[in-house]
Amino acid sequence: MRELSALDFAMRFYKGEVSDNVVYAALARREKNRDIRAILVRLARVEEGHKRAWRKLAEEQGSEPKEPSLLWLRVIFFVLIRKFFGIAFTVKLLERNEAVGLAEYRSVVHRTALSKKWLAIADDVIKDESEHERMLLEKVEQFSSSLHHVSSIVFGLNDGIVEVLAAVAGLAILATTPTIVSISGIIVALSGTLSMTAGAYLSAKSQNIVEEGTGGSAGEVSPSKSAFYTGIFYFVGALVPVSPFLFHLSGFVGIIVAVLLCSVVLSIVSFIIATLGNSNAKKRIAEMLAISIGAAIATMLVGAFVRVYLKITI
Repeated sequence: MRELSALDFAMRFYKGEVSDNVVYAALARREKNRDIRAILVRLARVEEGHKRAWRKLAEEQGSEPKEPSLLWLRVIFFVLIRKFFGIAFTVKLLERNEAVGLAEYRSVVHRTALSKKWLAIADDVIKDESEHERMLLEKVEQFSSSLHHVSSIVFGLNDGIVEVLAAVAGLAILATTPTIVSISGIIVALSGTLSMTAGAYLSAKSQNIVEEGTGGSAGEVSPSKSAFYTGIFYFVGALVPVSPFLFHLSGFVGIIVAVLLCSVVLSIVSFIIATLGNSNAKKRIAEMLAISIGAAIATMLVGAFVRVYLKITI
């Protein structure tokens, strides 16, 4: 890896600190939970200091650091995340961002041409970022039960979309009217909802039994709540691919609209799953879209074969 100049270093991390400072401050202004608001205010204040440090370093190198572009979009993104997914997931996402930023600092600082003074400042910043991650991680652990409910929601949505999209794509090739696809899709959705609800309940109950038997904390996962969230949101997810046919779109047009709608929702769901699992979001989104669209294409081909060669329509 090539060595970075002090100016490159300052420019690179100034933008990140500005972004974090603005996001923390915006969330703090809207946060009603006192403990979380106090943490956000503290983080914003520390990031403000980091921002000033890297601005000063850039100015010493004879340059003015650039402000990050489209910062307002990042603020809106986090505000919407807080509004729709709750404080538990928001804190988890902030902790993940701190972990990524900390790793980046550590990978870059010792291959940058910094003076002893600025190297010491950079080490202090790394200590601050490490403390930020620790504080947020503690809150994530406190919100573990809430995060489990978020997991149930997103996995229910995910399964409902993927499974029913595949069924609907095949049915749309065979069906003579969009009404048939709609009714059939809803029947599949209801069947899947009952199956997923029962499966989620038994899975959570088994998990508690195993944890109790191995000396873990039993009862942390509520089987009834896990079943409720998984089942309800499976059905909600299933309605996404069915919805174009409810509005009387049919055939390939209905399938294309269904795939587009599902791709948008699956991208959001995959991002949430990747955040909860500390995995690569882009990879997760690409994988999920490939699987769901691939399944839809496969069932379309089966439907086309049945219609053309077996002369069956419904």
